[in-house]
Amino acid sequence: MTLEIKDAGMEGLFRGLSVLVEGGSVVTLDGAENGGCTALLMAVMGVEPLSEGFITFDGEPMTVLSAPFLRRFMCYVPRHLVMPDDDLDGLSEEEVHCRLLNEAARSGRPVVLVDGLFSEQEADICRQMAAQGCAVLIVNS
Repeated sequence: MTLEIKDAGMEGLFRGLSVLVEGGSVVTLDGAENGGCTALLMAVMGVEPLSEGFITFDGEPMTVLSAPFLRRFMCYVPRHLVMPDDDLDGLSEEEVHCRLLNEAARSGRPVVLVDGLFSEQEADICRQMAAQGCAVLIVNS
């Protein structure tokens, strides 16, 4: 599956962003700490609208109507997972993130969206997913 972001912008966060993430590849975008990275992933999932540009999956545009269907092909790994303390079994934020990445790898979904990496081990997991044909988009702020 191919994810294309073309001339994308979100008011006050970023503009003119174009990137192509094909199955079997890992693309990393580094950005400022103004929330633009997470906002981009929200737009890719169809949760937040772009103010300009477009997003497609294998040529199918991400719209309000297509978003629920297209999300079936995605796996999202958030930077911070907020849960009650007793549900995390005393794991650090990095350990929780790594577990989520491993779950994403097991999901078999063709598009994986990762909000930040904490370690080289996580980068290895992303490369393994790409080797299995996933399109992996990582954003770092």
